[in-house]
Amino acid sequence: MENCVFCKIIAKEFPCYKVYEDEDVLAIIPKDVEVYGHTLVIPKKHYVNLYDVDEETLHKLISVVKKLTLQYKETI
Repeated sequence: MENCVFCKIIAKEFPCYKVYEDEDVLAIIPKDVEVYGHTLVIPKKHYVNLYDVDEETLHKLISVVKKLTLQYKETI
């Protein structure tokens, strides 16, 4: 989508601080983060909303959320 900020981040049109990436998922820390661990985990494929996301992608997203949460917990 041409006006989607997340699509622009995935296309490397906008800079970001990546904390995780695979072929389907990208996890980034927002530029002006004020809370430790605040991370956005997004699918690389564009979806209009959560209702449109297929089960496999949802599973991948939540798996990355869990993985990062455990990593963050270990560093506190």
